[in-house]
Amino acid sequence: MYTIAFENNDIIVRFNEDSVDKKLLADFLEFIEIEQIRKKSKLTEKQAE
Repeated sequence: MYTIAFENNDIIVRFNEDSVDKKLLADFLEFIEIEQIRKKSKLTEKQAE
């Protein structure tokens, strides 16, 4: 189980430490960061190839 809170400009997700693999969590957060950068980029997929 988890909870999500929105405070000021932050998103806070809380869950029991034992309920998720720390490596998986780090990978997921990195994915979110990369997606945020990708969405801000004006480079199209075609240009990236």
